[in-house]
Amino acid sequence: MKFLLLISVISVLTGSIFGGTGNDEVDNGLEVAVKITEALAGGEFTKSLTKIMGCVGPFLGSIGPIVGLITGLIGMGADSAELAFLKKMQARIDNRFDQVDSKLEALSRKIDWSRSQIQFFDFEKNIISMKMELDKLYSSTSTAEFESLKTAFITMYECVYQKSAQMLYEHIIPGSHQFSSNILQEVIKAYDYDRKTIQTFMLSLTKLVLTGSQVEMAYYKLKVPALLDRTKKQWVTQFKNMQIAMEKADKQVENAYKDKALTEAKTIMTDHMGKENADVATLIYEKLTNKYYWRDWFVVVYKDISGYNNHALRYCKSSGQTLFRFKGFNLLLSNASKKRSRRIISSYYKRVLKRVDVREKKWYGYRDRRADDVLKDLRKKITTCAYRRPIAVGVAKKANVALAAAEGQAYVTKRRNFHLFIFI
Repeated sequence: MKFLLLISVISVLTGSIFGGTGNDEVDNGLEVAVKITEALAGGEFTKSLTKIMGCVGPFLGSIGPIVGLITGLIGMGADSAELAFLKKMQARIDNRFDQVDSKLEALSRKIDWSRSQIQFFDFEKNIISMKMELDKLYSSTSTAEFESLKTAFITMYECVYQKSAQMLYEHIIPGSHQFSSNILQEVIKAYDYDRKTIQTFMLSLTKLVLTGSQVEMAYYKLKVPALLDRTKKQWVTQFKNMQIAMEKADKQVENAYKDKALTEAKTIMTDHMGKENADVATLIYEKLTNKYYWRDWFVVVYKDISGYNNHALRYCKSSGQTLFRFKGFNLLLSNASKKRSRRIISSYYKRVLKRVDVREKKWYGYRDRRADDVLKDLRKKITTCAYRRPIAVGVAKKANVALAAAEGQAYVTKRRNFHLFIFI
């Protein structure tokens, strides 16, 4: 046994993340705790959340055995190899969790919780305080110290903790309690649909609730062991509900670009009234590309001309928006999912734009055609809004057209007084 423990400790010292204590439930709990910290570190949101939720059961199931193992090992003395190893692993895992705590603290302090019914900072403080008491318990070096800290932990839980993790849960799940305020909606409002920030907050919030449930499991192990299994099952179910609620909130944020993109563009156009079309187009494109990064964006800004003889546009209604004669600009926005197969403007489409007639012969000579007539001819050869087909095409006359899009996904050409453009 001592030899096996020595191997475990050596493996940790040489870079292995976890070793072994001789208790399968404890070892499994340490292993999934490491997986949770890895998932919290980043990566694709849905995958990270799914990974965390898959670890909740084994993680919570290990809390009781860990407390029991510590209780038994303390009698062996402070220099017990098993106890030293367990404490080392707990410290390593807690260090990774602390990095997540700092993210949550920074993000939560930018939210005005006073306008809601959510006492977020009280819940957070209670959970963190109880976790510190639990850490003290884990750090006991004698039976007498353990019993003293155990009494302090139970007393503080019953007098101060106030079921803070459960209260957070009820503020996360819509309609789960009498509360009208919802944490996820408050975060979405505060960060104005900034998806990356909101995802980071939700993962950090998951960790906070997980810490609170860990505290509860330790309490029931020490005070009412008969309720330990029921408490675990309750939290496993509640974490599944949290996953559903958070994925729904993420989908809400994901779809927000449909209503928010034009508002973002209008703000930029208002703030940069009188600036060059090219500068405004670039600013709008960069804003939308950074904020709604899961979409490919196409931005056209041109002079605030009017009349079908001067400009005509064809775009997919489901993914395009226009704004005419606003602050001296005309605007076309279009977008497409990044998950679609990679598309580039083919030489065929370029030839069509370069060869379409933009002039017509009259008895008195040649003149510019109407923009809508040019567009009609383009549409005879370019099918839009179909599979692997362009989703926007347009014609504008004497309008100083500026275009912004990802490389290869858009094309513009100058034909006498006209600009012709396309996005695929």
